[in-house]
Amino acid sequence: MKIVILLNIITVILYANQNLDILITKAKKGDVGAISKLAYIYENGIGVKKDINKAFKLYQKASQMGDEDSKLALTLIELENSVNKSVSKKNIVTVKDKEFLFQDISKDDIKELIKKAKNRDKDALFALGVLYDNGYGVINQNKQKAISLYKKAYKLGSKKAKDILKLKKVIK
Repeated sequence: MKIVILLNIITVILYANQNLDILITKAKKGDVGAISKLAYIYENGIGVKKDINKAFKLYQKASQMGDEDSKLALTLIELENSVNKSVSKKNIVTVKDKEFLFQDISKDDIKELIKKAKNRDKDALFALGVLYDNGYGVINQNKQKAISLYKKAYKLGSKKAKDILKLKKVIK
């Protein structure tokens, strides 16, 4: 029984390495999908040592080639780095706005939104869009990143994102 389990583990490792080699070859040939997947693998340490810098560079390359998911990944990595560097654990940003979308946002709250956004949570993507749209806390206002986040949330079914995009005349 132990031999069967060991053989299965070895097979999975060899298969994963073979697929990684194929992915690297495709990425070197300019396959944008392969570049984006490779970036994701390095960002999350899937079968390789986690390397955010390498992931970031690969996402940049895929983003320059027009890959929307890579643009989103870059936004989330940049935001995560900004939050890690600029916000103390006890720092709370109080946001006053007519609809009270946010009141107290801590570093942990923003990190949780980022984590959810990376998992394609439409509400987290929308919330980060609002933060970028208005420049809350350590997040500098960036309308372009906000629109990108709203679009992704809309594609995932967010009615709020759809309404904002209509209001901004990005969609009809």
